[in-house]
Amino acid sequence: MKKNFLIAGALLTSLFMASCSEDDGPAYEKPQTVERAIKPNTEMYSQMLFDDEVIEEAIDSVINFGTDEHPALFYVNQSHKVGGVEVPAGLADLNHSFFTLNREEHENFIRIFAVAWGVTHHTNLTLENKIRAYQDLAGFLKSNNIELAQLVYLCQGRADRLEAAIQIADEFKTTRATSQNTMALNHLYNNMLRNNVDPIAYYQEIKKIGFPEDETSISRGPSASTVTSVVKAVVKGTVYLSKFIVAFVKNGKPVVDIKNQYTSYLHQDELDVMKYIDPARVETGTYEYRYGSKSLPMAQIKFSIESYYNSKRKNDNGRYISRIGMIVSKVKATAGMHVTGETTFNPGVFRFEGDNIIAIGGGEVYISYGDCCCNNRSGRVRFEVDGKNGYKKTN
Repeated sequence: MKKNFLIAGALLTSLFMASCSEDDGPAYEKPQTVERAIKPNTEMYSQMLFDDEVIEEAIDSVINFGTDEHPALFYVNQSHKVGGVEVPAGLADLNHSFFTLNREEHENFIRIFAVAWGVTHHTNLTLENKIRAYQDLAGFLKSNNIELAQLVYLCQGRADRLEAAIQIADEFKTTRATSQNTMALNHLYNNMLRNNVDPIAYYQEIKKIGFPEDETSISRGPSASTVTSVVKAVVKGTVYLSKFIVAFVKNGKPVVDIKNQYTSYLHQDELDVMKYIDPARVETGTYEYRYGSKSLPMAQIKFSIESYYNSKRKNDNGRYISRIGMIVSKVKATAGMHVTGETTFNPGVFRFEGDNIIAIGGGEVYISYGDCCCNNRSGRVRFEVDGKNGYKKTN
């Protein structure tokens, strides 16, 4: 049997992430007293560019499904295009940067949420039921700092899957209060989506064994049928995940010096990157995320991804990855806006060419931007670095 000699490691610096209120109460309980940067009945543009060319664009209307006194603002998608071609509604979003929901998706979801949350016992909602359900939903999303689309995609129109996702959030919050686990719930939901993990099966597992201290227990596993192994998985000789949070804006100023934050995919018998020779360095072109009105971006982020691959060690014809990092070149946020970023690196895997190990690493850059009241939008870049062939974008 081939032995896994690949290990991933990270050097972590201080962490910072702008966050919303920790208030767990529903949105309708406390009227908003802070001036919103994002207002109802406006059109918001989310764009992803690469080397100044618009690759993806989502246009959303900000709709208040609550009341004037107790608003519940949600993004209702009007258009979502990649390369000028409209993206089909639903799970096709998982292959792209932006998660979007159109009016029909909102209407279908709020009916099952109202039942799952106990607002009513049937899906034929009155206007009062619907307003209350949207207000409760806004409060739930805010207190857990998660995206509505994540819930919609996880439940797939089924109340039992939605109930399990909500129960997972409750268990997660309780566990976070008593453990050192620093993973965010949106990251957990994201990994469940990426690996097609049924929330019902996952909830049953965590009820039996609890949330593992290893933040990455859900980061591998192709289907719900393997949820047990996903939860318990340990690969000997591999550090499962290297994760850091990048503070794009701190104290009103951009933070761009992240040179000490990186991940390496190395042979387990040699963890000193300086012992690897002849690496090939590649820096991608510039990724850019813009968010705001059609004429005025309220948030703008530019970055590239740097990788050193083709790294070799003495007496070994394998190819390893000395470094994957991120270089932030520009951050802009108007008054009342916050911008955060998070890069999650996947566990190290490998392939063979003959008897030679070729390391494979990668991950996902997650950008979040919004106003004081947590009306967030987000964008993603997924990527992979092959020890021999280098970098490629995978979404």
